[in-house]
Formats: sequence, C-alpha cells, structure tokens
Amino acid sequence: MAIQDAMRQIASIEAGINGVKQAFDEPPSSINNLPCFVNFVGPASIDYAPSQRLMNCTAKMQIYVTGKIVPESEKLLRPFIDRTLDEFDQYISLNDTCDYSMITGWNPGVMEYNGNDYLGIEFDITFRLSEVRSFAK
Repeated sequence: MAIQDAMRQIASIEAGINGVKQAFDEPPSSINNLPCFVNFVGPASIDYAPSQRLMNCTAKMQIYVTGKIVPESEKLLRPFIDRTLDEFDQYISLNDTCDYSMITGWNPGVMEYNGNDYLGIEFDITFRLSEVRSFAK
C-alpha cells in the first residue's frame, strides 16, 4: 500500500507542473493528451530495524512532451527539466507519504510508448518508505 500511495503522490505532484496536461500513477494503454507523465515502479532495497521495515525505492517518471521528432522540438523539453525539479523540491516527503524523496537524474531524448515514438524526458526518483511492523518471533 505504501508504494501505491507514493506513486499516487508522484502523479499528483506532476499534475501540478505548469504545462503538464495529465499524469498517470499507473501506465495507461495509450497516451494522447501531451505533455503527460507516466510512472513506473523501479528497483528497491529493504532494510530492517527493530519493529520497522525501511524500503529504499526508485521510480521512473517519464514525461512525453511531443510526437514531433525534429531538432527544434528539443527546445520544448528544457523548461520541463527545471519545472519538474522545482516542483519536487517543494514536496520532499511526497505529501507525507515517505521519509524523503529526491530526483537523482534525468535523460532527455526519443522515448517509445506503446509502439509510438515521442520526445520526452525520463527522470529517476528515489524515495524512502518506513513502515512500523510487528514481526513474528
């Protein structure tokens, strides 16, 4: 549940970025309303502390900006880098769903989704989830 909550909050924050028309917490079958974010859960590691499970999670935040793949289109990507970084800097705890989060990198370029090519940016985000647990003896 905690991972689903974090992914929902990521999409909610993305939806507040100027110029973004849609943000999906789960990959849809198709995308039509550009620019839009599609999010994918990434690898995670788990640590345990007394009565706690600590999950170090990652996700891929992909913004698809345009289907027009021409050199001039690259200029459309640049503003979304700053806007995305600035927006997520305001929500380090993903609206209180995690201990902290941080965008650790981005990669602009041509991205494929459901057989179609788009110009976009893939952002890497890391977040830490802590859950209080009662472990069996």
